[in-house]
Amino acid sequence: MDFFSYLKQDLHINLNDQQVEAVKAADRRILLEACPGSGKTTTLVVRIAYQILCRNVGAAGMLTLTFSRASAKDMERRFAALFSSLIPQPVHFSTIHSFCYRFLYFCQKKRLLTVPELIEKDNYSGKSKILRSLFFEINQEYPGEDQTEQLSNEISYVKNKLIEPEQLKSDFENFPMIFRHYEAYKREKQLIDFDDMLSMTYELLQKNRELYREYGVFPQVLVDEAQDTSLLQHRIIEELSREGSLFMVGDTDQSIYGFR
Repeated sequence: MDFFSYLKQDLHINLNDQQVEAVKAADRRILLEACPGSGKTTTLVVRIAYQILCRNVGAAGMLTLTFSRASAKDMERRFAALFSSLIPQPVHFSTIHSFCYRFLYFCQKKRLLTVPELIEKDNYSGKSKILRSLFFEINQEYPGEDQTEQLSNEISYVKNKLIEPEQLKSDFENFPMIFRHYEAYKREKQLIDFDDMLSMTYELLQKNRELYREYGVFPQVLVDEAQDTSLLQHRIIEELSREGSLFMVGDTDQSIYGFR
């Protein structure tokens, strides 16, 4: 079977020359940048099938990460609709946070750590309540709803940029103190937030490669919406792909971290 003829004749997918080049590229590190509506995700999905069918990469050895849960599910649906008859084996589609969640619980099953309770397990109100209380304790006034959301975003920004709270030019009075009180509160109450899942995973991947090998190394890591990966998330991706290949697609003009 000629793979690209099959795409065109049976699946009605007509790739241009640049897309075909991206699908076939054998480089270990590839960043595909293109504008909205140019077929980046289609190229990524087709590349997965090409690697499995034409390069003999096992389906279980491919990990596809994206920023949002909706995008992960959409890619999984698209891949199944196009290639499930040829590739019945499951391919991993996941958000970065979901991957970290599963990895941390794998570590817990091995008795290497105890995963604290997730603040945002059911909704975001728990985190907001904690931040409002700490803000009042330090500044003697309660923040509004929009301010609480902004405070949460700034704390997340500090963690994802791998910087100290003093390095952020925050509009909030005593921001570094609020940040450190929030971290201390979580440690005391044995809680974590979504950003902590990333930090814990990154630390484990750095310090214990053998642990990752036991979990299952992915020879090929693919990333959609690469423009939405923070520095911390990108460091995790680097660790996951250290022994294999990395293929990233994105559009820097759509980066969420640009306007944050």
